[in-house]
Amino acid sequence: MWSNQRVTDLAPPCPPVGTPASHLPGPVYAAVVVTWVASALTAGLTVLFTVAWLLLFHTVVEGFAGGSGNPQRWLITAAVVVVALSGVAALLARAVLRGSRRAYWGLLGLSLLAVVGGLFLVFFVLPLFLAAAAVAVIVLLLLPPSRSWARGPATSVGSGSIA
Repeated sequence: MWSNQRVTDLAPPCPPVGTPASHLPGPVYAAVVVTWVASALTAGLTVLFTVAWLLLFHTVVEGFAGGSGNPQRWLITAAVVVVALSGVAALLARAVLRGSRRAYWGLLGLSLLAVVGGLFLVFFVLPLFLAAAAVAVIVLLLLPPSRSWARGPATSVGSGSIA
């Protein structure tokens, strides 16, 4: 029953947490790259547009009272939300690259949110670009190799962390 095997010769009791990046399907890599490029461009252009708008229309904005109807307050809040969501998308893409299946589903959900947000503001160029990039990410994440990776074998408790 017992042999001369050492403990180091035995298989590990549970599979490793996450999947090494070398085992990710190609469409998942593509979705990560599209997400990084789109989130960086979205955040950068949002900041650029906000600063330009505040500088160019400073005289118009000064005409409003400091209340809730002030367009400057609304614009800055919207820009902060867009930049924060871009940062979350980049972090989720990083976690997907590290093998997190939870981050895969989070990135898919955030991409759906980006499509809806982009379609509401389709008359601007930036949201249209964002919606197109989000659709590309959704398509890449829903391709059969990506879905089979996301449904992969069950792993131990604590797997799929987004850190």
